[in-house]
Amino acid sequence: MIDLTDKTVRSDEARRNFRGLLDEVEHRGMHITIQRYDKPAAVLVPVDWYEEAEAAWSARLEQDAGSAK
Repeated sequence: MIDLTDKTVRSDEARRNFRGLLDEVEHRGMHITIQRYDKPAAVLVPVDWYEEAEAAWSARLEQDAGSAK
């Protein structure tokens, strides 16, 4: 699996600096992993990246459903 994360922060740091993290994601296109207890818990990604990923996933599900017929 390819790691697309530009930055990793602990959850306590994310809580203190959430606005700054949102700015990095929105304006610089960064992908930021938030860790809780040293394990990835969530990833902040730009909206356009998420929408493209969601569309690709939907297309894949439709393709898989079509080939199952």
